[in-house]
Amino acid sequence: MLERAARRRERPKAHREPEAQPAPSASGGSRPGVDPKRSEGVGMTPTHVLAVAPVREIEAAAAWYERLLGRPADRRPMPGPADWHVTASAWIQVYESPEHAGSTLLNLVVADLDAEIAEPARRGIECGPVSTGGVRARFAAVHDPDGNRVTLLENPVS
Repeated sequence: MLERAARRRERPKAHREPEAQPAPSASGGSRPGVDPKRSEGVGMTPTHVLAVAPVREIEAAAAWYERLLGRPADRRPMPGPADWHVTASAWIQVYESPEHAGSTLLNLVVADLDAEIAEPARRGIECGPVSTGGVRARFAAVHDPDGNRVTLLENPVS
């Protein structure tokens, strides 16, 4: 009987893999199935920004934004929207949605505010007065025919 007990003690225990632990959340808890790299404060990592300005009538609005930006839309992907690619990763889209028209605040950062407000003025679009904020920030706003506000900003984080 002592022999049998000794043999039981000598047997190797079966190897068990540790159970996967859920990744911790920002609040200290855990969220099953969440990639741990994403929960280490990395946050969302978008590749492009698409700012949408809803308007009542797309053709009239597209003509106005064409005058504001100094060029026709880069794309008309389907009936309804008109897209301007203002940088490699940022687009402005004007989209026909009468029930939402006039609800957008669109901020465009520019290097030279005076030059940027002079160009649309030559095409009949006058920006409002230039205001200052912060240490060196300057800005001027204009509203499209539906009431969406477009603000041009110079040095916005100064």
